[in-house]
This record gives sequence, C-alpha cells and structure tokens, in this order.
Amino acid sequence: MEKLCNMDRTNNLRINVGGTIFVCHSHIFKSFPESFLANLEKQEPNYKNDEYFFDRNPHIFAYILDGFRKGSIHLPKDVCGTTFKAEMEYWEVSKEHVAPCCWEALYKSDEDILTMQKLINDCEKNSSFLMMQQKDQSIRNRLWLFLDEPRSSKYAMAWAAFVSVLIVVSTLTEAMTSVPIFHVNYTESEQKIIKKASEFLNWDESSYEKMMTMKPQPYLKLADIVCHSIITLEFIITLVVCHNKMTYVFDFSRICLIIGYFSFWLKLILQLEEISLKSDIAIKMITVFAYLTVLKLARLFYLAKHIPAFYVIRLTMSSSKTELKILMAILAILICVFGTLIYYAEYPNSKISNVFIGMYWALITVTTVGYGDYTPQSVAGHVIAGACASCGVLILALPIGVIASSFYTFYNCNKYGTKHYDHIKVRHN
Repeated sequence: MEKLCNMDRTNNLRINVGGTIFVCHSHIFKSFPESFLANLEKQEPNYKNDEYFFDRNPHIFAYILDGFRKGSIHLPKDVCGTTFKAEMEYWEVSKEHVAPCCWEALYKSDEDILTMQKLINDCEKNSSFLMMQQKDQSIRNRLWLFLDEPRSSKYAMAWAAFVSVLIVVSTLTEAMTSVPIFHVNYTESEQKIIKKASEFLNWDESSYEKMMTMKPQPYLKLADIVCHSIITLEFIITLVVCHNKMTYVFDFSRICLIIGYFSFWLKLILQLEEISLKSDIAIKMITVFAYLTVLKLARLFYLAKHIPAFYVIRLTMSSSKTELKILMAILAILICVFGTLIYYAEYPNSKISNVFIGMYWALITVTTVGYGDYTPQSVAGHVIAGACASCGVLILALPIGVIASSFYTFYNCNKYGTKHYDHIKVRHN
C-alpha cells in the first residue's frame, strides 16, 4: 500500500486529532520522512470514513503539522517542553527538526525536572522529612522532630526561634567582650596567669599591656555561660535521640561545634580551678582552648539550616560546579597575567618587589576590592591597573550570572515545591 508521503500532491487528507479536524496535502509529510504520519497507510486501524482519528492533543498537533509545512518545528510559549516532547515522540518526529530559536523552550523543562529531582532526593535523604509523614510516632521521634525540624509543629518552631535568639545573643555577647567600654582590669592572680600566657605565646610588651585591660564584665560572662549551657544541653539531647549518630556527628560543622564547645567548657573549668592555674601546663591548655573556642562560630550554621535561602544556596553551589571551575580558572589566569605585568612595569621603584606580591595586588584589583596597600606609580602601571579592574568586572560577571540564574531556578522550585507539599499535608490531615 502506498504511503501518504508518496501520494499525489493534490491529495487532501483529513486528520481528526482529539475532535479537531485538520485538512492538509499529503506531500507535506515528505519534510520528515521518518515520522509516523509520513508512513501512514489507509489500512491503519485509525482510518475510518475517509479520515484518520488520533486521541491526542490538538493544540500541540497544530504546531507539529505546521512544522511539516515549514520544514522546522516551533514551540508555543504556553506548553511545557516535556509535554511537547512526548507528543513529538508519539508522532515519531525527531528533535533535530526543532528550530534553534525554540531549543530553550524544548529543553528547559528537563533542567526544571532535574532541579526538582535534586530537591526531592535531598528531602528523601532527610530523616526528619520522612518522620513527619508518619502518623504514629514514638516519643523519641517526636523529640527529635521537636529539636531538629521546626516545621514539624508550632512548638518546634517556637523552640527553634528561641535557640536562634540564644545563638545571636551569645555571639553578640562575645563580640561585646572585645569593646573597651565593657572591659575591667584583671586581679593580681589573674595578671600572673596572663603574664605566663604572654610568655608562652611570645607576646611583646604592648600586647601584654593591652591584654591586661581586656577582662569582660562579669554580667557578659554570666550571660554567655547561660546561653552556652542551654545550647550545649540542646545539642546533647539531640545527639541522644538521633537515630543515625555517626552521620549526625561526622558533619564538618558539627565537628567544629563539638570542638568549640568542648574547649569552652574545659577552659571555664580550668579557670575556676585556681590551684591548677599555678602550673604551666594548665596555662598552656587554657591558651590553646581559648583559641579553639573560635570554632563555636559553627553554631551560626544552625541559623542557616532553618532559612530556605541558605538551603537553596547550598544546592546552587553543588549544581554549579562547572561554572565555579570556570570562574576559578579565569581568576587564576588574570591573576598570573596581571601580577607578572605589574611587577615588571613597576620594578624596581615600587613596593611590589616580587611577582607574588604582584599576584596579590592583581587578586585584590580583579575582585574590585582595592585595599590600597600596594598601588602602581608609573604610567604603564596605571594602564595595567585599569585593564585589570576592567577585566575583573567584565569577565568575572559572566559565570556569576549563570550561577545567579541557577539560584533563581532552585529558589522558585523550592518555593513552589513547599507550597505543593503543604497542600498535600493539609489534605492528608
């Protein structure tokens, strides 16, 4: 039997798609000879009463049929690319016939699906998310959700807000201890300890005298201890009720947090034990623990954990590895080139005495920071500096724009996915 694409040019065909009648010449199917329509025969089961019937989407078929006429397919803006591809697969029309101007509309839905799949996979790995979907929960699970997942209940949200306030207050308290107005002088016994610590750290006389006046006010120290007591207790209870303790503990931020809190409490215990402070070993331990307490700043990740924007940023950075590699490569090339040029342009009458200092200057200039500690003096140096700053603005902005677009996609998918989940949750409840 003769195929439709080989029929006479004047032969008209009636194609009923979803109740909509399309009339066309059979010769137009020669445009895509591998397609389903080009290889139709009249013995097809869909052929009846001088027309073919297909229970498909007539709106999309109109664009596909128009593609047969023009030789290339153009996608409508109001149709999902995934749906359009499904129709093309049914009609056996290859994607190579899609016009270049419509490639984005055709493939963008694939990126959206991958984005949503990443969000779904991330949620499935979250034990708290899975527990929230369970109706019958043990006391341990309820306590875990209360401490780890603010969205599990109003009380959990209130507790998370309370802990967040404690973290902010504790951080501000520690910051206030560095302001001179909140300082008092050390006692004579404490001054001896500071003296031994200065000898251990090889401080000069000015640093030692400055440390002698940096004792924080007692009420600031008390407030810091109260905040740390509650936060540490919350961390211990969370660790006890956690189902997968290895995964929970061996997280980078939590490792830093454990070291920071451990150092804070050990330093406090040693400071309260006046007898132990007479030994050099105790002084050295207090000094080391004092520096390790800086790792307590990892608790700020607790705030980031419950803010959707930070969660989206993490996913964006994870999915933008290629763009970040491009950014680092461009940055390295610019630093090497302009760092070397500025060294030879300024040598020897400049503070830029070697290429590495020139690279440092190039890094600060390319990123448009400009500390001003190293500045060009010659005309050639000024020209190089201008070119370096211009390249930083123009070139570095390109991958950053792609990353920003990825963030926008993740943010929207997360926002609409959360609404969809909340809607399902309300229906099931």
